[in-house]
Amino acid sequence: FKKNFSVKSFAVEKFEDFLELVKDTLAVKDSFLQAVLSEDTPVTNFVKLTEDHRRERQRRLDAGDETAELKFPRSAPVPPPRQGAPQHGSSS
Repeated sequence: FKKNFSVKSFAVEKFEDFLELVKDTLAVKDSFLQAVLSEDTPVTNFVKLTEDHRRERQRRLDAGDETAELKFPRSAPVPPPRQGAPQHGSSS
């Protein structure tokens, strides 16, 4: 929420590599992202797709393919507001 989109957040360098990660749910058509599945697709379908891909990655890791490991970078936590600092949206 309130974050700029960056493919680096998904541990990839190019948008095409990001699309490879989400190929079951998103595609590019006429230069726009388009949902692959219908709007009323049950959540259980997404759970099944996620589990299928997790098992495939685990199989590849067990076979020695280190590229199958997902490595998402951790972002630094947002520091809490300082004591006595004015809050946004306050009426004072």
